[in-house]
Amino acid sequence: MSNMKDLLKNKVKGEKKSAHDLLMEPANVNVNVNENVNIKKKRREKFEDKFARATFYIENGLLEKINAEAGNEKGEKTRIINEALRQYFNSG
Repeated sequence: MSNMKDLLKNKVKGEKKSAHDLLMEPANVNVNVNENVNIKKKRREKFEDKFARATFYIENGLLEKINAEAGNEKGEKTRIINEALRQYFNSG
């Protein structure tokens, strides 16, 4: 990578061009892409890939308790419901 920096510094010193013009010119440098770029980056899992939207009827009293427990924190209701369902299915 230092070769690229040196090349750019020499070009800037030697010519009166804007940085944009210099960066847009093709470089005459051999770069080993495998050394400088991590080709396989693991993509971050999307929320929709892990969760499905579902509609259920919940007793009013239970919903009030869920809302009170969750407060205004984003995703807290999802966490509470998923944890309750895990406990329900793992207990039997």
